[in-house]
Amino acid sequence: MARAPPEDHRLQLDNGRTIGYATWGDPEGTPVFNAHGMPGSRRDRFPGLDDPQWCRKQRLRFIGIDRPGYGYSDPWPEASLLECAEDFVRVADHLGLESFAALGVSGGAPYVLALGALVPERVRLVVIVSGMFEVDAEETRDELAAELGEEARALREDPGAGLADFFAGLAEVDQRMLERPDVRALFSEMLQEAVRQDATGCWIDDNLRLARL
Repeated sequence: MARAPPEDHRLQLDNGRTIGYATWGDPEGTPVFNAHGMPGSRRDRFPGLDDPQWCRKQRLRFIGIDRPGYGYSDPWPEASLLECAEDFVRVADHLGLESFAALGVSGGAPYVLALGALVPERVRLVVIVSGMFEVDAEETRDELAAELGEEARALREDPGAGLADFFAGLAEVDQRMLERPDVRALFSEMLQEAVRQDATGCWIDDNLRLARL
């Protein structure tokens, strides 16, 4: 199956902060913001949702956003969940989008729910896939830095081994899906981009932010 290559973009805000985002699908289609999991990046795409023919037929335009510290987006450790969700609105304003749908995957689910609360008059539909797991609020930043920093380094320096370790704890049905070369390539691309800036400004902050919910 063909895959639509995403177009990467950077939005420079007036305060100097950068938001990274990617677009794919029908340029004239209904815009759908994609909130990636934890960890994840703007390139988090489900197999099939980036099929060019399917996107044209459904008239859908997907927009993936790097949350603070992931991919191209600058870290923002003090930001709240609502403040991070406002980045979707900032990109929507930049693109001239009056209304849009939102898709939240795993750790991205709270962000699209927050987006729906922030601008309900602009959000046409919110879809959640795999919901959100409970985040352990007892771990400290130092403990998370030691644990997640090592995983991030492995994903960057030895992607094959890093992915194997990352996927080791998944259910058998997920393991079978990840044996598909196209699915494995998708996750490899997304996760390596997620830790572009190490784990300090993204994965750790994301954990701590969601633990405060």
